[in-house]
Amino acid sequence: MRSEPRLPEELTEVDGFDLEEEADVSDLSVAHADLSGAEARNVDITRCRLSNVVLTGADLDRLQLTDCVLERCELSGAILTEASFTRVVIRDSRLAGVDLSSARLRDVVFEDCKLDAANLRMVSAERLRIARSSLVDTDLYQAKLPEAELVECDLTTAQFTKADMRGARLAGSTLTDLRGAEHLKGAVIDEAQVVPLALLTFAAFGIVVESDR
Repeated sequence: MRSEPRLPEELTEVDGFDLEEEADVSDLSVAHADLSGAEARNVDITRCRLSNVVLTGADLDRLQLTDCVLERCELSGAILTEASFTRVVIRDSRLAGVDLSSARLRDVVFEDCKLDAANLRMVSAERLRIARSSLVDTDLYQAKLPEAELVECDLTTAQFTKADMRGARLAGSTLTDLRGAEHLKGAVIDEAQVVPLALLTFAAFGIVVESDR
């Protein structure tokens, strides 16, 4: 069972905050902050609610988010390599082109987000849920997503080569032109996805379907 963020009943309300190397940010409710292009390593953000925070192009290697909720935030182009997210919910936010390669995600939810062209290579996830989000051209090469939920998402041209998708649920998601479709072994799909995925799998194995005998 997925665990929800553990937020205290009262958070200190602030309009913004600064990010410095190895900063420790906790127990805050941030209504607005523009941290575009910020550079810091090993930042630890714990028990926080972030709304309308802009981190476009920020370089936050090894960012740790624990028990956090992010709403209407902008993280497009942010570099978050080797991040660690635990009990985190991200809603109605833009993460186009975000680099989350080699991140560890535990009890993480993305809802109504834009993750187009995101780099999720070699991500390791437990109890991950991505719902009603766009992952067009997202790179999930060698991602470990057992039991993950990618439901009602646009996965057009997403890359799944060598991904671990055992038990992952893809119900309602668009599977057009997936790359590495043959690596969805063990995933769970719905009836409407059978033909599109079958054709992609045939193509991956060089199987040609002809209408004439």
